[in-house]
Amino acid sequence: MKDFQENFECFFDVATCGDIISIYRGRPIWANYFPDKLVLPAEILFNNVPSARGAVLHYIAKLVHETVHLFFSEKERKEGTGKGVDYTNLETSVKQLISTLNSFKGEIKTKTTSSFPLLLLQWLFELCADLSHQNHNRPYFNLQRPLPSVLLKAFQQMPCIVDLLSLMENIFTEIIG
Repeated sequence: MKDFQENFECFFDVATCGDIISIYRGRPIWANYFPDKLVLPAEILFNNVPSARGAVLHYIAKLVHETVHLFFSEKERKEGTGKGVDYTNLETSVKQLISTLNSFKGEIKTKTTSSFPLLLLQWLFELCADLSHQNHNRPYFNLQRPLPSVLLKAFQQMPCIVDLLSLMENIFTEIIG
């Protein structure tokens, strides 16, 4: 019980540091954390506490938002205006968490949680829509709403988005196949 409480406290500490609005308005929230701090408590809760999965997915979405925001901020920064934020640890953490979702998705057929793939698919669609909404007016796009194909092409430059799209495709294959 003590291990669970410690993991829950660690997860709660990092998961409640900010929200999606603060990600796009302020300084980086999670970019300076080490991957173990961002990943391990979330993985433990996700794998062992089914009722916590929604909270973990929400947390992963916030990490993805920060990664996307920092990617675009780096692209928008003018040459010679100083050093950008190193968000390598954040990218690594997001990659690990998406990998956890992908590996868990593979275990679904052997468990009774058959509705989870649909929940995960819904979460992915909502995350993609929210990322589009939060980023379509960026200077990167000359402050104009880009065509969906232009937005998708920009998003596909980011490893975390490529991983999310791959997860989405894998879920479709799992459901259909």
